[in-house]
Amino acid sequence: MTPEFRMIPVADLLDHPQNPRDDLGDPQKLAELANDIAENGNTEALHVFPITDGQEAGKFLLVAGHRRTAAARLGNVDELYARLRPDLDTLDKQLETMLRENTHREGLTPINEAKAIQAMLDCEGMSVKKVAKRIHRSETFIRSRSALVKLPESAKSAIDAGRMTLEQSQIFDEFADDAEATEELTRNAGTKDWDFTVNRLRGAKVRKFKTAASEQLINDLGIKTISSYDSYSSNKYSRDYDRDKTPAERVAAGQVAVLSSHGELEWFDVKQSTKKKLTDAEIADKKRLKDIAAGLEQADALWLEFLERKIRDAAGHFDRPEDAPAVITLRKTMFSGYGNNYHSRAARVLGISTSPIRSEAETEAINAAIDKLKLLQLAYLHAFLHLMKEDLHKPSTWQCRYAWDRSSLQKFLDTRREIFGYDVTAYEQEAIDYWDEKEKVAAAESAENDEGWDLEDEDA
Repeated sequence: MTPEFRMIPVADLLDHPQNPRDDLGDPQKLAELANDIAENGNTEALHVFPITDGQEAGKFLLVAGHRRTAAARLGNVDELYARLRPDLDTLDKQLETMLRENTHREGLTPINEAKAIQAMLDCEGMSVKKVAKRIHRSETFIRSRSALVKLPESAKSAIDAGRMTLEQSQIFDEFADDAEATEELTRNAGTKDWDFTVNRLRGAKVRKFKTAASEQLINDLGIKTISSYDSYSSNKYSRDYDRDKTPAERVAAGQVAVLSSHGELEWFDVKQSTKKKLTDAEIADKKRLKDIAAGLEQADALWLEFLERKIRDAAGHFDRPEDAPAVITLRKTMFSGYGNNYHSRAARVLGISTSPIRSEAETEAINAAIDKLKLLQLAYLHAFLHLMKEDLHKPSTWQCRYAWDRSSLQKFLDTRREIFGYDVTAYEQEAIDYWDEKEKVAAAESAENDEGWDLEDEDA
């Protein structure tokens, strides 16, 4: 069939709704093209599909030449030279022509191209193989471009702006089933933190997988686990670095395991205890220490109740406008330092229950509660988090082996009294007296030993 060419009124030309090119390029160059077409006409024919039915019958759908048509409209040109393409009677044929037309022209971004390719794939009867053959691209190319359509908008913008490579965009596929990771990748797309974010998320994904596998193994084999703290703070366990033993063999041998932060199991032998028989004095001392620990548990509960009441009663404090800087400062620095631990401590005195592994919703609840506190309440909570000692329920907290231990404990007691008006309780005083007695005995024994050494030196 002989191609048909004719002059077509610009007013009868309709832009194709799925034109891959959504950017007409540099406005200055478009203006120059408008002047050239106004003076010389368009030397390269448009490709148009004649519309024969419907409301737009008698008009022509642009398939190739959108930029030239836009320039003609800018230059008030009445008509343009075009080739009629009645053979382009389906969307897939039109998209194929537009893709081939724009592939070797500047301005067609990877995302523009991806949208057009996906539109072709969505046409009835189309497949990756057929699309690849029709636009003369590899099947791998078609698949990779199609995948770009599923990316978040921020990632698409980063690709088109040249801030992210197509290779980097493929990383989104690794986290397709992780909404939080996808959100973080989207937030950092095209930024200097991209590589760090990817490496951290990959590491977290590996740890999550290893942790799940280890937890399954623990359940399947009935592995006894201990905390990481217990593994190094107690003399009961020794690490086994032998990699040849199977988990089943280790369980059979009576070993215990620590689930590490990397999601792997670390194995430990349980040392056989060789307990010596305690003397009556040692038994009595052990009982006394146990009683002190029970008393300190009550003292700690009383202290927290007092603190809750103190903060609650301070709700009637009136904040003045000039207090605003202090309020802001206290809120912003409330969790500075060991923030994760501070959140848990704050939750206790604010009456907010949290799970062992605090969720994001629980953290938000803590922050929301703090946002409602008055200046005096904030001051009390801030002092509790930053100036008060932890683990007051443990007897060891009240032990003063060295001068700086005693100084630190006394500073805490003085500060607590000054800020909260809270004195040492009988339970706490009993713990202090217990350790003072222990230190006096140890000092006396040390002096006797020193004296013994001095006598030996004289005899020598």
